[in-house]
Amino acid sequence: MIKTCKTFSSNLALDATIILSEKHIESIQLKAASKAAFSCLIFSPIENGYLIDSIFNWFANYLLGKPQKNNLPINLSLLSPFAKKVTEVLLQSSPARKFSYKSLAEKADSPNAYRAAGSACHKNPFVLYVPCHRVIAKNGKIGGYALGQSMKKKLLDFELAVF
Repeated sequence: MIKTCKTFSSNLALDATIILSEKHIESIQLKAASKAAFSCLIFSPIENGYLIDSIFNWFANYLLGKPQKNNLPINLSLLSPFAKKVTEVLLQSSPARKFSYKSLAEKADSPNAYRAAGSACHKNPFVLYVPCHRVIAKNGKIGGYALGQSMKKKLLDFELAVF
């Protein structure tokens, strides 16, 4: 297993761990960092400089507030058909733009499946890259988040400040 790490100067203090297969991103996990920087640790079974460089570039641009295409290869094969639709909708969302679970379900062609949309967000294996943190409750409250409401608020506040 090849381990590669890069730290970015940022006011978003998080540690990201990214697991790769030979061709895809399998998962992205986040946790609060102990130091004031954004750290990205990538585990890959093979030397894959192009994919690793693409991931580092995506995070660098995100942290600088530069909008970009979400075209990194992520492995959707373990997701349900509905979760795949939810993921596709989330990948089209703009930074710092929030929308409701109901709106997300409607955009995923299942207008009554807002609880299922929330469940798909909760199980999202590509945290931050597939931006489920932008989905809030219909009443405007922050709503739940698999990594906790404080992490969700931190990500939303970051996006409002830099985008």
